[in-house]
Amino acid sequence: MENTVSNGRRMLDDDTMWLITLRDLQWRRRRFILAIVAAGLAFSLALIMNGTLQHMRNESGRTVRVYDGNAWVVAHGASGPFTTSQFVPVSTAAALRQDAGVTAASPLLVVRSVIDKLDVNIVGYEVGGATQPRKLAKGTAPTTRGVAMVDTSLHRHVGDTLAFAGRSYPVVALTSNTTFYFGMPTVFLPIEDVQDHFLAGQPLASAIVVRGQPTQVPADVDVLSTAQVKSDLDRPLAQTSQTLDIINGLLWIMAAGTIAAMVYLTALERTRDFAVLKATGASRWTMLGGLAIEATALSLFAAAVGTVLAAAISPSFPFPVETPLWAYIQLLVVALIVGFVASLAGLRRIARVDPALAFGGA
Repeated sequence: MENTVSNGRRMLDDDTMWLITLRDLQWRRRRFILAIVAAGLAFSLALIMNGTLQHMRNESGRTVRVYDGNAWVVAHGASGPFTTSQFVPVSTAAALRQDAGVTAASPLLVVRSVIDKLDVNIVGYEVGGATQPRKLAKGTAPTTRGVAMVDTSLHRHVGDTLAFAGRSYPVVALTSNTTFYFGMPTVFLPIEDVQDHFLAGQPLASAIVVRGQPTQVPADVDVLSTAQVKSDLDRPLAQTSQTLDIINGLLWIMAAGTIAAMVYLTALERTRDFAVLKATGASRWTMLGGLAIEATALSLFAAAVGTVLAAAISPSFPFPVETPLWAYIQLLVVALIVGFVASLAGLRRIARVDPALAFGGA
């Protein structure tokens, strides 16, 4: 009999707490909406930072995969073809083709320039060779000198004319996802054209991209793996990546702080409510459950607002944003954890409430 009464009283406490919590949310709805928007904005920026970091990580891998090779021959001591200005003779490619372990070898030349006040990567490839990009978004692969392929991020179309370094090139094809160095667009030209413009016609290359594995190489060159080239391409962006990670962490803290402050203020303002509940026999954990409901609801609504805002803001960012699926799952988990931790902010206040306040006591 006592257990039945106890269970009925506990159910009454739970039902009462749900109703009180709902009424409190309605009473403070304007404040909750402002807190949701503020925390949601922090969540949205955190998602965008995650997407920007993910793009940076994906970009180097995609750049290396553009070229059909698994070994990169670079000048001795060069860290990689994309980050240094050390060159190897193009004739090295012909020598490597004679190696029994090599099935193809093509030169690659990487330089930088400016087109219409926009920094671009200029990549010289061997027409028909292993360094010519195969996957095109639009247009046809070049078979001769004097024409250009450009990444879609440069906002040019097939048939447009690209002018730089005192010469014009018709655009015959578009590539996609071939940017590197934090979204810098890439222009692909036959290597002879790049040598004429930037090296005074000297037959030099940044690397020789090789299919197979050379068994004998000249003493003045090094052989790098695809993984080593990717790691070297990531290196200049390491500090930027760390900075974005720090900003991302601060955004999570800001969102959590906003929700915790809101829940704590609510606990302060509901002192007399908690006193009444204590006087009527409600347990501390039942009252904490009410705060947890408010904090969790606030966190989940903020996460939903953050997701919508991130989707709306991302297209206007100057850098590509590739928010992965796991970032949204992370956001949901963080929102739930923040909601629970924020509810603990009011636990001490609940514990210190004197039930006498329900009857006008001090």
